[in-house]
Amino acid sequence: MDTNSMENMVMVNKLSAILNEQYKLMTDMQNSLNHIKELAADKLDYTELYQDKSDSNKEKFNVDDYEKKYITQLNYIEDLTVQKKAIEEIKQKLNLDEDIGSVTREYNDILEKEKDHFNNQPKYKRYAANKEFKEFRETLWDVKSEGKTMPSLLIYTRQKYAYDDDDMTMDTVEDEDDDIVITNRQESFKCPITKRIMTDPLISRRCEHSYSSIIKEMINKSQERRIECPVAGCIHFVTLSDLRPNKLLARKIRRKKFLEMEEEMEEREKYE
Repeated sequence: MDTNSMENMVMVNKLSAILNEQYKLMTDMQNSLNHIKELAADKLDYTELYQDKSDSNKEKFNVDDYEKKYITQLNYIEDLTVQKKAIEEIKQKLNLDEDIGSVTREYNDILEKEKDHFNNQPKYKRYAANKEFKEFRETLWDVKSEGKTMPSLLIYTRQKYAYDDDDMTMDTVEDEDDDIVITNRQESFKCPITKRIMTDPLISRRCEHSYSSIIKEMINKSQERRIECPVAGCIHFVTLSDLRPNKLLARKIRRKKFLEMEEEMEEREKYE
């Protein structure tokens, strides 16, 4: 092995260590996004449902404060994603024993190109197409306007986050809105397995169907450690790694139970 190959190998190991640290940082940032989303939804839930509506001094909720924090975190993740791509490209070149001269200069050159490519699309479009931001807006919308269709996220981000040089007519926005499909999932509260209201609902990342946590037992009992999705007509299989908590659905179920209990108490008061 020649000197150049040895130096490349050392640099590849250093870059691998940096990528590993970036992965940990991005995981922390994703957790922070979830924390902001859940905290905002909990605060809005409390304001909308549990506070005495006749209390003139009741706590006010400003969703913009939480959205600013969320967007700031998204921007950090975007920057880190661009940096990660640049490092991965250099690592690939070094693995092929390419002579790239100065690693720092190569990194800055690639980073500039990646940023140009990334920024080719205005931020408001990236936000509208971003799955995490869509979930954030959907969660807060559902608390305030359950059952109603959420307006176009693209038009919302265009109005709020577009710059003056992002010149675009409303017709063009509506045309592009067809490419960024934002739909409100009409989910049943009943588990397809137990046929009862779900408890600790989990959602499959493959088909986006939800089930009670009992599905974990079924998967563990399966020899293949996977089962067919219990929803009629679904062609997907479900494994434990496919499942994550469906916090939005859990919130809907909790809110439904609270409103039913409140309704029942009001009915009782009528006859007392």
